[in-house]
Amino acid sequence: MCPLPSVGLARFTADCVVFREGVLALEGHPRLFQIRPWKILGAPFLWITKVRGAIHSFGSPHQAATCQMNQPRRLHSHSVELAAETSKPRPAQAAFRSDIQALRAFAVGVVLLNHLWPLRMSGGFIGVDIFFVISGFLISSHLLKTTLSGERLSLVSFYAKRIRRLLPAAFLVLFVSIIGVLTLLPVDQWRRHLTEIFAAAAYSENLYLTAQAVDYHALGQSATVAQHYWSLSVEEQFYFLWPLLLMGLAAFATRRGINRRVFTGIAITIFTATFLAFSVWFTHMSPAQAYFFTPVRFWEFGIGALVALGAPLWSLACERPLVIRLRVLASLLGWATLIASAFLFSPEIPFPSATALIPVAGTALVIAAGTGVKLPVIDEVAALRPIRWMGDVSYSIYLWHWPLIVLAPALLRAPLSWKHKIVIAALTLLLAGLTKPHVEDRGINSAWLATNNRRSFASMLTAVACFALLWGGLGQLQNYLVKLHEERVQAFLSSPCAGPLAFDPANGCTNLLDEPLSVVLGDEANYYVMPPECTLTTTGHETKKFGGITTCDFREKPHEPAHPEDTILLIGDSHADQWKWPLKEIAQQRNKRLEIMVIGGCPVHLLESDEEKAGQTNLYGAECTDAVNFVADYVAKTAPQTIVYSLYAKKEPLPVPQGQSYEAQPRYNQALADLWAHWKNAGVENFRVIADTPYNDEVRDVQCFSQSSNPAQECRVPREKALGEDPLPGAATALEDPNAQLIDFTNSFCDAQYCYAVAGQMPVFFDTTHLSRQYALKLVPRLAEQIP
Repeated sequence: MCPLPSVGLARFTADCVVFREGVLALEGHPRLFQIRPWKILGAPFLWITKVRGAIHSFGSPHQAATCQMNQPRRLHSHSVELAAETSKPRPAQAAFRSDIQALRAFAVGVVLLNHLWPLRMSGGFIGVDIFFVISGFLISSHLLKTTLSGERLSLVSFYAKRIRRLLPAAFLVLFVSIIGVLTLLPVDQWRRHLTEIFAAAAYSENLYLTAQAVDYHALGQSATVAQHYWSLSVEEQFYFLWPLLLMGLAAFATRRGINRRVFTGIAITIFTATFLAFSVWFTHMSPAQAYFFTPVRFWEFGIGALVALGAPLWSLACERPLVIRLRVLASLLGWATLIASAFLFSPEIPFPSATALIPVAGTALVIAAGTGVKLPVIDEVAALRPIRWMGDVSYSIYLWHWPLIVLAPALLRAPLSWKHKIVIAALTLLLAGLTKPHVEDRGINSAWLATNNRRSFASMLTAVACFALLWGGLGQLQNYLVKLHEERVQAFLSSPCAGPLAFDPANGCTNLLDEPLSVVLGDEANYYVMPPECTLTTTGHETKKFGGITTCDFREKPHEPAHPEDTILLIGDSHADQWKWPLKEIAQQRNKRLEIMVIGGCPVHLLESDEEKAGQTNLYGAECTDAVNFVADYVAKTAPQTIVYSLYAKKEPLPVPQGQSYEAQPRYNQALADLWAHWKNAGVENFRVIADTPYNDEVRDVQCFSQSSNPAQECRVPREKALGEDPLPGAATALEDPNAQLIDFTNSFCDAQYCYAVAGQMPVFFDTTHLSRQYALKLVPRLAEQIP
């Protein structure tokens, strides 16, 4: 209506305000009066009655009729009879929201760009949060019309509509993804992909990823074709719970005689605030799991629901010029927030947590500003055909883009170039354009499904059962094929040309540059796994960096007290940890005891307890300092016969006296000399320093190994570049002590010109920077020669 037309008399009652057909109606009083309120009391009365009406109709199923006309109807000059409270008004037809379609287009666009060019659109992951707010708004708008009016909500019909709307396209993409996995990926990758495809079909992908502690932003982790279904799983879990919650709130309010609208609004506000607080806490405690965990995301849907519940308030005076200008500014502010977030956010920020409030609030601003009125310029831009089309097909774009990104490198046998990425984007749009009319719309409009809700549920259960059978059957086939492959691999591992042995000229090997037997690094390649013969002993000094002492005791009488001459002690960071399996083999061969004290991300050097007294700057925090001091004290007390030491020295600078500049080589020379002198005085006889391994992720694409047709050739890098500036070998050599020696395996990773990611048909690295366990185990004979 906004502003009120100067028509004849309006008849009103004093309890309820509704806006209909551009006229103010006050309903709910036993007596009716004829009055001209805007002439008698002026503008203040108008605003009071409007606010009262908006609050009373808060969430009313008919409030959407307000200000939806582009050109308000001109009314006759005679008085207008408005319905009394007992009359049921005609429901208003839902207006098309071009701004929401534009939000959908923007959301799926930034997600697509983020997945194709993560460094350029670093915050594109906020697109999912935009979708969550939109879903919360739309589904709540639909449900509140029923629950707040006291009408009965058919859960069966509601869920059946969700099935017809979402599942046909989702299941089609999953089925095509299965075909892609079976035809393009190695056999030993099948199970991982098929497991997540089944989880996606059951709409529990996010819970599976949470349980696996998958890091969404970790470029070094190989994602499956169905990983993006995590957000669809979150939405479906919300769709399942939300109607039950709203029905319960309405029923409780009715039984207690409480106003349903007010009670529901308060409850949703508490719900949203509670889960926002939980999101902040859980993101801090478990950032990787938090990204996918459903309760961490509930508050985003709650924000959308609050916008839907407040729709009557957003419609007050909605066509007044000043209000229009304020709405335009609010919408522009929302869009600016979203654009800035997409470009400025990065994987390093805690997310979702409270950080997600920025894009969530921006989305809510855009939706609220556009509720009940057409905004000049903004709605015209949002209604442009390309934007509207992309919003229409946004669901299909989201479904198709990720399997294409994952499978394309396997098809091309090469990392994706910018040309490849443009083709993927174009193919995504093409497939989405075909899927929308031929799959999505047909599922929604299927008369066969719509006339009987049982058919929708039966179709869903049948499809999920088929995915389960495929998962189980293909998993068994994979087990059989993998067993055959492992037999071949085991036969090869016993050859004199496997892995690092191919570098030895005496072996006469010609397979240095041959393709690897496998491009999948499973548990057998994982250096981090504790050997089954070993046990972890806690010390009371455990932190996130130091987990305790791992002991592998192969003595004839392991329960007797340990003697120094029976013990090999491995000390260092994770680059020392990668040598525990070879050292375990050596200890087992010699009936000795191996102790492992690894401090992740800490350079193990001699630190005084009082750093201020030592005049040093702590670069690694108190946890690192405490763990290092504990290790130093432990060595002084136990004095093992042999200490093996290694470190990621290229990336771990040592503290320096205050006011001095850092120079790696002289600082490591001094630190290692101090360290060895301290341990030697304690009674340690032998000190072995293993030179660090070559760079991996710093000098080559981490996906090169799995995406290249011949990774041995295509992923090799010049020797000088791969080795970098490692101060550890120089520091070990500078000790000039026959009992302190350097062990250098550089020539087992590199020839005279290149360092390799694949050598002798074996992958060198397990992850971005650590050795494959299988490759390291092939170095046991050489390592044993240098361990006393």
